Amino acid sequence: MSTPTSVEVVEVIFVSTSRGDGTPSNPLRSVHQYWSKDGRLLAETDAMFHCPESASYMAAERLNQLHKAGTSASEHMGGAS
Repeated sequence: MSTPTSVEVVEVIFVSTSRGDGTPSNPLRSVHQYWSKDGRLLAETDAMFHCPESASYMAAERLNQLHKAGTSASEHMGGAS
């Protein structure tokens, strides 16, 4: 990272919420959003997509791998599909 050319403190609205329905393909997870004072979404972090060390991210990645391989999660775990 190079030396910044400008640094300043700005006010934003921080929102912490949850997303997902608890299923393997859409696990319940934390979402953090940063909004401008005039209501524009500036940034969002979703634990499922932005934190590779999170359990929900790893579960989603594994489900994607199984889907690409043509295997259902229940087949992989020894059950019926």
